Amino acid sequence: MAAWTLLALRIVTGANTGYAPIRFTGDLTFDRHEQIIEHEFSVPKGVTRVSVELEYSGKERRTVIDLGLRSPGGIRGWSGGREAVVHVSALTATPGYVPGPIEPGRWAVLLRLGWCPPPRIR
Repeated sequence: MAAWTLLALRIVTGANTGYAPIRFTGDLTFDRHEQIIEHEFSVPKGVTRVSVELEYSGKERRTVIDLGLRSPGGIRGWSGGREAVVHVSALTATPGYVPGPIEPGRWAVLLRLGWCPPPRIR
C-alpha cells in the first residue's frame, strides 16, 4: 500500500497572490495497480501557474506513483514516477508538460500506482 498526499497544489494568479494549498490524501493499494485516479480542482480566471507537489510513503519498498495533470482542454502532461514536483504556466512547464495559457475551469491531478510490491501471502 502507498499512502499519498498531494502537497501544495498551488494556483497562482497574475498578481502572484497564491491561493491556499489544496490537499488531497488517500491510499493506493495493489488492487488499484495501473488504474488512473483523478482528483479534480477548480482554477479561476486570471491564474498564471499551477504547481503540484506529491509525497507518498512506500518508497523504501520501491513503490512508484505516477503523476499527471489535465486541464479543461486536455492532458497537460504526464511525468510518470520521474517527478514529484511539476508546474505549468503560459511560458514554462516541467519537462513532459505543455506550457500555455492556464484555462479557467475544472482541472485534475492524475495519479497511477505504477508499481508496488504485491501483498505478502501469510
